[in-house]
Amino acid sequence: MSIKNLSLIILALLFQHFLLAKIGQTNEVLNGLTLYSDRMNTPYMTRLIDNDYNIIADWETDNYVVSTPYILPDASVVIPYRVYFIPWGGGAMSGRISRFNFWGELLWDYIVDIENISPHHDIEPMPNGNILLLSWEKKSYAEALEMGKTNIEFGYEIWPTVIHELRPIGIDSVEIVWEWHLWDHLVQNVDSNMDNYGSVAENPQLIDINLVNIPFSSVGNTTQGDWLHCNSIHYNVELDQIVISSRFTDEFYIIDHSTTTQEAAGHNG
Repeated sequence: MSIKNLSLIILALLFQHFLLAKIGQTNEVLNGLTLYSDRMNTPYMTRLIDNDYNIIADWETDNYVVSTPYILPDASVVIPYRVYFIPWGGGAMSGRISRFNFWGELLWDYIVDIENISPHHDIEPMPNGNILLLSWEKKSYAEALEMGKTNIEFGYEIWPTVIHELRPIGIDSVEIVWEWHLWDHLVQNVDSNMDNYGSVAENPQLIDINLVNIPFSSVGNTTQGDWLHCNSIHYNVELDQIVISSRFTDEFYIIDHSTTTQEAAGHNG
């Protein structure tokens, strides 16, 4: 083993110890280190730098990173980035997640192939090794009308939020161990003949399907169906809760993760 390789191993071990001492299983800011991704230049790089702009480590991806890379306590990184072709979606579409070790070796590489969804923006690595995936779920114009949506232009789709908890399997696969669909948690007060009819004010655990018009914004090509445009997702391990943020409604939504997938389709934790 060369002196250079030995030095890299020692550096990685020291960095792992530093991470564990600093953050454990949380996502706190590390004093003196910054992890960022450069999406404006090629090759597309994610870099860990110190306050003097020295590169501590870097990782290359085939396409640009859509939002935030995450560094784990073992000094590996998980990076969400765009695949070459995505059939539908809006701003900050992703579709691929890779995990690299400290030296840049690929450990796991998954191209999302879950039917009828388009991943976008953020992911959230969890302490148990799983990953929360934030996505749009495609619903047709007819389905939107059947749920009581009135403020949608003719022929447009609606893309409600969906969350999948992915357990990495092998080097390129996943098992979906939990999921939550916004489509299961809607209320409207315009048609009393529909099952989801009710008072919006008296159902804070539900979202008014007519809260935002479609189209609402011209961000990317999101006039087609992007409804809430959720930018981020976070997991609170102490409370076993998920929080997502919506750009278009200026709201945060807190989701009970302690449920089963079947229970998560209901309205009670």
